[in-house]
Amino acid sequence: MIRRARRASDEGFTMVELLVASVLGVIVLLIVGSLLINGLRGQSSVTSITTATNNAQLAATTIQSDIRNSTAVKTTAIGSDQFVVARVARGTDLAVAYECVAWYYSATKDEIRSTESAAAITAPSATALANWRLVASNISPKGSSVFSSADIKSLSITFFIDAGSAESVPITSFAASRNPTGDSAPCF
Repeated sequence: MIRRARRASDEGFTMVELLVASVLGVIVLLIVGSLLINGLRGQSSVTSITTATNNAQLAATTIQSDIRNSTAVKTTAIGSDQFVVARVARGTDLAVAYECVAWYYSATKDEIRSTESAAAITAPSATALANWRLVASNISPKGSSVFSSADIKSLSITFFIDAGSAESVPITSFAASRNPTGDSAPCF
């Protein structure tokens, strides 16, 4: 039997093998890196849409709740802005108090603001509007207006809310008063 002696120089990888392995490793890293970057971009888009949707739904739900508890609603166009006032019942079955609640859509600022008062609320000046509570921002009308009302007992709310780099989120909502009276005094 002839034994072949192994030489130390025969062990290891050749230069060609190392180059092929390196090229394959770089290709795998590029694929994994691009998948990671695309995943992060997708997550950012989903986060923007989710945040915008949550903010819009919160605004619409808040307005709907007040309209359902109102006795009357009045919508007024002020140029491209809109002003809505409602007489809203607040409290419990044992103690109901009525308040005037108003919302103002500013087309120049793309926002809806709100305020409450025991007395009638009139359309605010720009300075007074800054003190109203911000309900939603980065919105635009879906159609000709954000608010529309067919009668003194209901309100339609339609708008888009900006979701950053993603597509704007549409909101369409309707609320009707469940209060049997149609009393608007002293709100308007």
